[in-house]
Amino acid sequence: MKDPSTTCELDVLRQIYGTTRGYCHGCRRKLAFGGYARAAVRGAWDIDASAMRPACSACLMGPVRKASLQLAARPLAVAVAPAARTGGLRHTLLGGLLGAFVLGPWGALLGGLLGSEIDAGDGRSGR
Repeated sequence: MKDPSTTCELDVLRQIYGTTRGYCHGCRRKLAFGGYARAAVRGAWDIDASAMRPACSACLMGPVRKASLQLAARPLAVAVAPAARTGGLRHTLLGGLLGAFVLGPWGALLGGLLGSEIDAGDGRSGR
């Protein structure tokens, strides 16, 4: 005699499989009832939890693959300050480092201020 819970599960699977008459609800590919929850088998399928209908593995994995490919193809967006877009911090940092090396903390301040003036001039020139 069969376990009642097993027959109940089979009945539910048959109902779900029958909602589309054995076809994938995404791409309309023919599915095999015996291919439920099996991998790399012709007609393999599983239940699409969002629709409670049978779907092939390609349709179940489709949105995930598309999203990962779109993320890989698109460059990362990085917020950049307006001064950095024009190359504005290069001389400020260089002047600060050279000033610190030569004159210590006061030299860093003076070198940074002079470098920022050079960067401001580069930004106004329309590069």
